[in-house]
Amino acid sequence: MDKSCLYCNKIPYGDTRNIGTQRFNNKAVSNIKLNPCDTSLLTALTWNVPNVGANSYTVTTRINYCPMCGRKLVEAS
Repeated sequence: MDKSCLYCNKIPYGDTRNIGTQRFNNKAVSNIKLNPCDTSLLTALTWNVPNVGANSYTVTTRINYCPMCGRKLVEAS
């Protein structure tokens, strides 16, 4: 395991580093990162959504490899 990749390994304080941030014209902001509890889960957290009643939402998908270093994240069972 490559412990030097800060995107698929926890950084100090038990979090993972943001892979990217997307800002939208409607002032919403989305951060994309690997879940620190299960790095095979890629998560996009979006907040300041302008629709009434929606302050934030999260979209998660399972991936097999780190998008930054290419390390395999899911072990064969």
